[in-house]
Amino acid sequence: LGEPRCRDPEGVLRDADAAMAEAKASGEVVVYDRSTHEGAQPRSTERRLREALEQGQFRLHYQPVVSLRSEQLVGVESLLRWEDPERGLVAPGDFIPALEETGLIVPVGSWVLEEACRQASEWHRTLPERAPVKVNVNISARQLTRAPFLDTLTGALRSSMVDPTSLCLEITEGALLDDVGAAWSALRRAKELGVDLALDDFGTGYSSLSHLREFSLDVVKLDKAFVDGVGVGREDTVIVEHLVGMASGLGMLTVAEGVETPEQAALLADMGCQLAQGFLYSAAKEPEVVGELLAAHAPAATEEAVGSYPTWAVRPPSTARTAPVT
Repeated sequence: LGEPRCRDPEGVLRDADAAMAEAKASGEVVVYDRSTHEGAQPRSTERRLREALEQGQFRLHYQPVVSLRSEQLVGVESLLRWEDPERGLVAPGDFIPALEETGLIVPVGSWVLEEACRQASEWHRTLPERAPVKVNVNISARQLTRAPFLDTLTGALRSSMVDPTSLCLEITEGALLDDVGAAWSALRRAKELGVDLALDDFGTGYSSLSHLREFSLDVVKLDKAFVDGVGVGREDTVIVEHLVGMASGLGMLTVAEGVETPEQAALLADMGCQLAQGFLYSAAKEPEVVGELLAAHAPAATEEAVGSYPTWAVRPPSTARTAPVT
């Protein structure tokens, strides 16, 4: 086994298993050493993530998106969670980078899209008294530029029978820059289906302004790094005010991410920002809990719309204000 790394039987068996896996992959005799151990870690992670997908260990939690004016819950962002049988709920930062590195983000992302559409359809069916909720789904660069993406999107919409206008795809600027030609083609087709498009982490990329024009975006999401400084630092406050004004001038809605205090919410509303999400309103919750929140915040739908949300989403209600989402 080469240089010994451990003396306990479990450690020896683990190292032997790593050497065997390397031997199977290479078709050659392998002498265990430190590089074998280090190289086995990504393969072990990939194997566990594949098993997680195959065994249905991934979950979607949903973080409410709230109108800053009416305090109504008008949408949700779908957020991926991994419920590992051994470790419990794994933090996204501990496995999503591995999904990206191994390429598993493509099949997992397809599952996310399909599950989000299925859940949206269920909410619309079980809560007919409220206007359809907007469901946001994050799309990675690898997903967007792969040929099956549009097939997955159309298939998810068709099988769930959800209205395409109820779906919003969130794309980071990095995803747009990965392959601009492929990204533009995929997003144009998605728009033709009636799906909304949002630019995530707006203000953090060097070419965001050109992308606002080029990709016909509906929504921009203000990065939490800027929102944290609203009302605290003059520079961040001015930046956010200008970003909101720019988006508004181009006919797009703005969503402030990471809103944590009533003071932030009030300042953002005064700037003209329409929507927000963050711990002030709610952390990401299981679909059953979000369903209860949707039922409690159920304004009547109207024909008129502002941007990609109905009028009630961005204008003050005529009656008493509802309680904030908790």
